[in-house]
Amino acid sequence: MSNTIKLNIIAPGRSPITEEIISLITENSSGQIEFMRGHAPIISSTIPTISRIKTADGAEKKIFTATGIVRVKDNIIDFCVDSMNYKEEIDLRRAEESKERAEKRLK
Repeated sequence: MSNTIKLNIIAPGRSPITEEIISLITENSSGQIEFMRGHAPIISSTIPTISRIKTADGAEKKIFTATGIVRVKDNIIDFCVDSMNYKEEIDLRRAEESKERAEKRLK
């Protein structure tokens, strides 16, 4: 029996990502949560975080995931997020400007 679980990540404006993985670690309002083969069925909201995917070959991928919902059932993870980005896709200058605008609004 394989130790992998199928992961589907769906985000607006992107092609769905589907792959066999060992685990997904993301975050909800209670803290970090990890999903692996054999996980009990669950539906949970998630918060913006750097999610970690352990691939079937043992490598680790890190992706930014915005607010979303994750559902696990029958060794399939469906992860629907408002947006997701790989590290190399993030425009750091634009992110810093956005952070500064948000901080000004909070004052």
